[in-house]
Amino acid sequence: MSVLTVAGLTLRELQRRRVFIVMVVITLVTVALSGWGLHALYNASFGPHASFSPGEARFGASEELVLFLFMFGGVVALTAVAAGAPAVAGDLEAGVLPALLARPLARWELIVGKWVGLAAVLVVYIAVTSALELRVALSIVGYAAPHPGIAVLSLCVEGLAIMSLTLLLSTRLSAMAAGVVAAAAYFVAWAAGVSGGVGQLVHSPHLVEAATVMKLVVPTDGMWRTAVFNLEPALALQGAQARLVGAGLAADPFFVSQAQPTAFYIWVGVWIAGVVALAVWSFARREV
Repeated sequence: MSVLTVAGLTLRELQRRRVFIVMVVITLVTVALSGWGLHALYNASFGPHASFSPGEARFGASEELVLFLFMFGGVVALTAVAAGAPAVAGDLEAGVLPALLARPLARWELIVGKWVGLAAVLVVYIAVTSALELRVALSIVGYAAPHPGIAVLSLCVEGLAIMSLTLLLSTRLSAMAAGVVAAAAYFVAWAAGVSGGVGQLVHSPHLVEAATVMKLVVPTDGMWRTAVFNLEPALALQGAQARLVGAGLAADPFFVSQAQPTAFYIWVGVWIAGVVALAVWSFARREV
């Protein structure tokens, strides 16, 4: 057996659990709801009783996309947790892994194969759903995000990060415990990002430093903010950078006025590789 064989088995297991069906249903529901909201925005901007200018409509469309991204980002995180938590712990509890490891299969191949299978599902799911949403915004309101590819890529990396963490936890904890801890880490990281913005607003270096540390420990919030930054219209970003907006903008979790530094993205790549390596090391030293 090899890494690709294990990846294929992982995909079949997800299909058996009807994860793919759930993904399709969630995609259709979320895109339909966001389309309904964008259609209402279009009527308010260009209908017989228009109350917004075209520029305001484009800004509103960008905020609608960000709101969708926030909702979908939570769905991605929970999907990554639900798929990753039983990947090792569930198979251990069901007694499946001893049979697999009795074959000519190295433990590292098992972990890496499961990661590859889960990563493939997440990336395709995120890319397809995000592309549908961006197309809906373009066709209904006429808003095209400045850098949609980077935004989608950022969301993919966010999903891979939380899935990798869940896989690591599942090598030592039960499936339920691994899922709870990983989900908590994701939401704590997002809350820490909001706290960092509040720290900038009230000039509290301690809050800013704590948020920075949390962003490095669990980098999902930094990737979320990268996606948001690349969905916002250039005019809004120019206004923010020129300080033409309220001082409370720094504390707004749905608006990002600056991109993350390049060193952060390098760190995220190292972080994901390191977490997968830790998962391999942890499973290699666990009794099965």
